[in-house]
Amino acid sequence: MPGTQEIVNEFDHQLQPVKGWFDVTVSLDKDGKLKAGETPVAGMSVYMDANKEFVPGLEDGAMAVFIRQAHDSFDVDGPVGNIISQKMSGLVVSGGFEIATTEYISDTYAPNEPLTVQKTGADRGKVRKATGLYEEDVVGIVSDGIFQEDMSKKNMLQFWTVYLPANPLNASSSSSSSSAP
Repeated sequence: MPGTQEIVNEFDHQLQPVKGWFDVTVSLDKDGKLKAGETPVAGMSVYMDANKEFVPGLEDGAMAVFIRQAHDSFDVDGPVGNIISQKMSGLVVSGGFEIATTEYISDTYAPNEPLTVQKTGADRGKVRKATGLYEEDVVGIVSDGIFQEDMSKKNMLQFWTVYLPANPLNASSSSSSSSAP
């Protein structure tokens, strides 16, 4: 029986580990099944819901995972008749990586700016600038910013992964204490 999937350009959506993810036996990654009906692409952020399923975006206080495959990658959902894992895998933001992704909201990104994940709408799961530290969940800090990847010629955003959940109490006390002598 023939498969049902069409060939897609794997370079359209990418996650590239730059530093920190070379030994798969000790690096912090996570695999999981995708929640039914969801269609994330490689490079997006997902979180694990209460059913232990990956959902695109980021729930308040949840750990972000940047996925390495798309929902329709052949090792996640392959052609009919093939044996496949039906799992996605990704890098957990608390793992201390430097990564580059094609999945970000167009903007200017300067080194050391905090990053978060769009939680709703058409850009759900894409990286964007955070409003500030402790004001919303931070999943990364810009390192080299936007660059054009050599082989695919796609623009990518490069950053260090971090896990810094929002804390409104710290946000107000850190802004008032920063002006104290």
